Amino acid sequence: MQKAIIIAVLCILSIAGFGQETPTFDDLEESFKNFAEGIASTLPYNALIGLSWSDAHIKNFPHFGIGVTAGFTIMPYVNLKDTLEGLDIDLSAIEDSDIGEFIEDQGMPFPAVSLETRIGGFFLPFDMGFKVGFVPDDFDLSMVMNGFALSYFAIGGDVRFRVVKQWFMVPDLSVGGGLTYQQGSIDIPGILGENIVLEEVGPYNLEMEDPSLNFNWKTFVIDLKVQASWDLFLVTPYIGTGASYGLYAEAGGGIKTQIINSATGEPITQDEIDQIFDWCELMGYDKPDINGTQILVSSETPPAWAYRIFGGVSFNFFILRLDVTMMYNIISGGLGGSLNARVQF
Repeated sequence: MQKAIIIAVLCILSIAGFGQETPTFDDLEESFKNFAEGIASTLPYNALIGLSWSDAHIKNFPHFGIGVTAGFTIMPYVNLKDTLEGLDIDLSAIEDSDIGEFIEDQGMPFPAVSLETRIGGFFLPFDMGFKVGFVPDDFDLSMVMNGFALSYFAIGGDVRFRVVKQWFMVPDLSVGGGLTYQQGSIDIPGILGENIVLEEVGPYNLEMEDPSLNFNWKTFVIDLKVQASWDLFLVTPYIGTGASYGLYAEAGGGIKTQIINSATGEPITQDEIDQIFDWCELMGYDKPDINGTQILVSSETPPAWAYRIFGGVSFNFFILRLDVTMMYNIISGGLGGSLNARVQF
């Protein structure tokens, strides 16, 4: 499901064309600062994929469950547009395509996936959840689109306390809170051209062959939520609301390729990288992550709240449960959704 979610973004970007103007380091930094600011309210929202189980409380120990969740949230297209326009990438192919119309109208999907478990509390009416999501660095997505690579890691947990027990049509009601750390990146080849020169990086122009565009992000989020559910035997409908805050978030991107000093025609040296760092400090730029194979710029995103409404239903087949969840970001208007399959005792 993760591949299905991300394929729209990959297809869109693969048909974009890189413009004729040679980009500068200022273009690179400004473009990914726009990306960082645009994703600020999306990062805490996206990190909450997982642990949205239908039951507001799974009952006390020995009740427990284990399963997997895959989902997505949406970042407004305008934030991606500002980033790509800053790099002089022609967006006409995007906006004129059928897939482009969807991205332009609905936004850019961000994927999330997690393995998770939940166990009932002891004595008091609470339960605890734990989740972890992992895709190896540079995971090959050739089966979706040749050359694309994805990496992803997330870890988190929560605690929920039941404050009302279900009685006829009065639902189970719980309040809870949790923490999640998430980081990820996407490498996208082919849209920057076969060979580009990044001008005015300190005293150097940097030449790159077959460069790929990289987006990366990381965030640490606290989440508070209230959830109600009705156990109707074969189905469990549920609804809730939540507020999440990005205690720390960083996002950005850049170019991954072999980096050559245009003046010498040789790979960039550590002494030249140190001079670029000194120049960045003098000019007030964020220090890039630069070595012989990449130049990436990341910026801390402003702390942001994300408020959401969520709900859905689980279909219960003995110990097997299939959860479908939809979310709505109250601030950005972005949608999100997830699918969870688990065994629950």
